[in-house]
Amino acid sequence: MPDELTSPLDLKTARKMARALWKEQQTSSRYRGVNRLGPNRWLSHITPNKEAVALGVWDDEELAGRAYDRGARYFGVPTSLLNFPDEDLPATPPTVMEAGTAMA
Repeated sequence: MPDELTSPLDLKTARKMARALWKEQQTSSRYRGVNRLGPNRWLSHITPNKEAVALGVWDDEELAGRAYDRGARYFGVPTSLLNFPDEDLPATPPTVMEAGTAMA
């Protein structure tokens, strides 16, 4: 094994990279307000006024991110905190989204 791979700095970096990869595979998403529930299942949620609101479960991560944006617009979240700030998604109340066709 080459000496440069056994230095403490490299081991520390390797551990950080392994931890980041593990965490990414667990629940993280590219989108705000979206968490992985299992293989190809994504939960969209928002916490307005310190109260969690589930927006639904989708088979597609991007659809869950868009659901978050619709809920965020409904609850008055600033545009800078949206996943798709340039798109004009309608502000949809969570009860309407739960009955929508985008959910699986």
